[in-house]
Amino acid sequence: MTHLRVQSRNDSEHEGTPQTDSLHDSSVNHTLIAIAQEVAELLKTCLSSTS
Repeated sequence: MTHLRVQSRNDSEHEGTPQTDSLHDSSVNHTLIAIAQEVAELLKTCLSSTS
């Protein structure tokens, strides 16, 4: 199974650099895609074991 790790950012690293909504959305989209792929794999496994 794939494990996702959430990374926190140190505020001092990004001081003076405003975080845009598009950057945040991109990160969220990447995470959602990874979750969707994992769910799809789990469903394939479940369906193949029942048939």
